[in-house]
Amino acid sequence: MHPLRHIILLCASIHLGLADEASWQQLFNRADLTGWNIIGPAELAPIVVERGEIVLRQRRNTPEHTFLVTQQRYGDFILEVELLAEGTFNTGILLRCEPAPTAAKVRLNGYQVKIDPTSRAWTGGIFDDYGADWKWLHDLKNDARARGAFRMGEWSRFRIECLGQTIKVWVNDVPVTHLIDERYRIGTIAFKIHSIGDAPEVGRDALRLRNVRIMTADLASHARPTPLAARRAPPVPDANDGDILLPPGFRATIVADNLMAGRDGDTLRFLALEAKPNGDLYAISRKGGIFGLRDTDGDGRADIIREFGSGGGTGLAVRNGYLYYSSASAVYRYKLTPGELVPSDPPQLVAQLPAQTAHNAKAFAFDPAGNLFVNVGSPLNVSATNDRMPGARGVDPTELQTRHGGIWRFKSDGLNQDQIKDGYRYASGLRHVLSLAWHPVKQAFFAVQMGRDQLDTVAPHYFTAHDNAELPAEEMHLLRDQIELGWPSTYWDPLRHQRMLAPEFGGDGRLTAEPGKFPDPVVAFPAHWAPMQMAINITQHFPNHYLNGAFIAFHGSWNRGPEPQRGYVVAFVPFGPDGMPRGGYEVFADGFAGVDPLKRPADARFRPAGLAFGFDGTLYIGDSEKGRIWRISYTGERARPREAVAKPLAMPTAPPALLSAEDALNAAAYKLYCAACHMDDGSGVSGMQPAIAGSKIIAGDPETLIRLVLAGPAAVLPPDRPKYSNLMPPWAALPDEEIAAALSHVRRVFAPNAGAISAAQVAAMRSIEQPAPAVAQPMAK
Repeated sequence: MHPLRHIILLCASIHLGLADEASWQQLFNRADLTGWNIIGPAELAPIVVERGEIVLRQRRNTPEHTFLVTQQRYGDFILEVELLAEGTFNTGILLRCEPAPTAAKVRLNGYQVKIDPTSRAWTGGIFDDYGADWKWLHDLKNDARARGAFRMGEWSRFRIECLGQTIKVWVNDVPVTHLIDERYRIGTIAFKIHSIGDAPEVGRDALRLRNVRIMTADLASHARPTPLAARRAPPVPDANDGDILLPPGFRATIVADNLMAGRDGDTLRFLALEAKPNGDLYAISRKGGIFGLRDTDGDGRADIIREFGSGGGTGLAVRNGYLYYSSASAVYRYKLTPGELVPSDPPQLVAQLPAQTAHNAKAFAFDPAGNLFVNVGSPLNVSATNDRMPGARGVDPTELQTRHGGIWRFKSDGLNQDQIKDGYRYASGLRHVLSLAWHPVKQAFFAVQMGRDQLDTVAPHYFTAHDNAELPAEEMHLLRDQIELGWPSTYWDPLRHQRMLAPEFGGDGRLTAEPGKFPDPVVAFPAHWAPMQMAINITQHFPNHYLNGAFIAFHGSWNRGPEPQRGYVVAFVPFGPDGMPRGGYEVFADGFAGVDPLKRPADARFRPAGLAFGFDGTLYIGDSEKGRIWRISYTGERARPREAVAKPLAMPTAPPALLSAEDALNAAAYKLYCAACHMDDGSGVSGMQPAIAGSKIIAGDPETLIRLVLAGPAAVLPPDRPKYSNLMPPWAALPDEEIAAALSHVRRVFAPNAGAISAAQVAAMRSIEQPAPAVAQPMAK
């Protein structure tokens, strides 16, 4: 090479080196602590300057941490420092830190790059130093090279790059960590002296610092590449866990919110996730389409939300590259294209099923052999004449159960399958099942049945409104081929712990069913909790207590009315090593209702419906009403103070007016026959039973109102009327006096100027109307 070229290259190298040095700012002047503050008991853990080095010493019996903190705050920067740990000085470098606002002791919250001169070899790892709730964001347990980078008893050189959400650490030029996180964006830099107990050897421990410098400009051109794959920190949970209550150590992040905004009468149903890292999330609505949700930046929140499809439904699952979903009368599947959130091809029909008004949700699940198991609920509350009406009589369910009230098996890869020709009835005697899941240890399905309604309406001489609110249980069963589970002739009494004979089949609240004919539930949940989606935890993300256990979303029913509503929780059923429940349940997530006592379903803030586990073991919970979705993770953080569930204020009110004897009888008739569906205040249940408060029909022509009760809404009102999932049956079987009493109460309370209805008016309309036979059109949860 020509000597002149040597000279040019040497000059260029010197120039670049000088330019690079000019980009650095010295944080330590080698003489004193100008530019730094000391926070904490410095007299107990002194920080001094010796021979051009900062020296931090640990002392015995120091009750507080001590920090050496920069006076300036930094956002993006590159920090370099050389340090020497004498003894077993356990400390760290805090980045972007701020004083903890509510800590009783001296605390700084921020990222901590660990300095650990012990055999643990944690030096260079990063954790979230949130006081007592600290947790690792990037540990070194699987990286032997990184663990060996720190030199015990020698000067070690640290380089830390904080650029946006990316933090990189080198120790002695060895790449140690590469983290992506968004918790802390700006703050001070600090060196920490740990508080210490009475350890005799500690007095000799010290940390020495030198050549402390920082760069804050032109960072992109000075940033170094690293061979380490970026490790994304867990999403930051919401401060109040998204307004729900969780066990200690669990935190919640709101993934999406208000998916049901502006969709009157529509609700969000089940959830499904792709079984892969960062898999897409899907959620189905009852009347609309399917939502595809994607988190592109790893913060745990959906930043892309797309709705596709139509027709509504409940069941949802991702399997073998297909998104399966169910409408009210069929199971379909979409082909998923890798990388695409929304399917491009139209859905394929997998299985055709009966269409019905009540209990029409077709929940489904898969076994490992590739079979599809689908619930086909009963269109009736109980198989009976005059279903749901006083004095209803049981009817042999054999014909009904050829298509309803059980679980049917199909091929998951089959198309255009018919229930009778291609389906196989696997289990029967089930009124309605939305909670259905395969258990990997037991190698079998578990199901939770929705129990029957309206015991006090059918048999008011045997059951009170309180009895109806507490009976029967929501039953969890282990399924096996050709099992018969006792509906419609029996129910499980969770108070007596016995299987009882239903009143339609001769029961009186005391007669038990034939012993041994039907199995007992493996778990009995309280009445009218309304079990929805169920998910089995097969990952190690949650503590071992939750491994292989079942999580169940309880939506809360309307049929406890007029007593306070219950449910509105996510329950957990622990399972033993034999793959069977241990016998009970726990409330895992609570606070959804937002008010206690809850008088009407419409007053609930949230109603849990969907559950699904992600690939990483986090649990997703979906709310049906507003369309909020939570992501539940286990962080180990201790429970933080939460606001108590709101209770209505006891406002002074005028004493209720005394009712006349006639008005009291009318109110009793309304409470017996109407209040469970339409609520005490006439508000109804959104999408299920109409509100009668303010109804023009209630205030209008008495003959139309009487005809509606005698023949049912479908026979009287126009076809284009608003539709509800629970269709009121004809009540012609009721005596004229009872119909008149209930309607008189309705008009007195909800249409005060309309006037009462007499038994004679009902009798006159009955003779003219000659209503259709009182074949029950059932109501459901």
